[in-house]
Parts: sequence; structure tokens; C-alpha cells
Amino acid sequence: MAATLALMTRVAPGENAWRAKLGELIALQTTLNAQAAALAEQTQSRARMATSALVLLAIGLGALIAWRTTVQHYTTPRPRGRSGRTYRQR
Repeated sequence: MAATLALMTRVAPGENAWRAKLGELIALQTTLNAQAAALAEQTQSRARMATSALVLLAIGLGALIAWRTTVQHYTTPRPRGRSGRTYRQR
């Protein structure tokens, strides 16, 4: 019993200092994790906005190309051959 008491009196100060340092490390890790999570959310938000902008741009360009193709197709006069008649009219 005396040996256990002597061991506890020798180890207790070092253990208390170790536990205090461990508590500081836990607090630091908690702070760093919170900062990393905030940065990740911010990066995800930026990526979502950039992706949305690119999708809207692609839709707009696709619509413009489709419209221009359609307008050009129906407004361009087509050649009908030498006589101007189709095959079935002959």
C-alpha cells in the first residue's frame, strides 16, 4: 500500500501536466477541424456556383446554336435543279 501511495505521489504531477497538455491539444484540434470544415463548405459553395454558371452557359449556347440552325435552315433558298421542278413534278 505504501508503494502504491509513493508511486501515485510521484506520478500524479507528471500525469496532471500530461492531461493539461492533452486538453490543449484537443482544443487545438477542435479549432482546426472547425476551420477546415468552414473552408470546405466555402469551397463547395464556390464549386456549386461555378458549375451552375457553366450549365447555364451551355444551355444558352445550345439554344442559340439550335435557333440559328433552325432560322438558317428555313430562310435559306434551296436550289431546285435546272428546271426548278422536283422529280415528282416531271
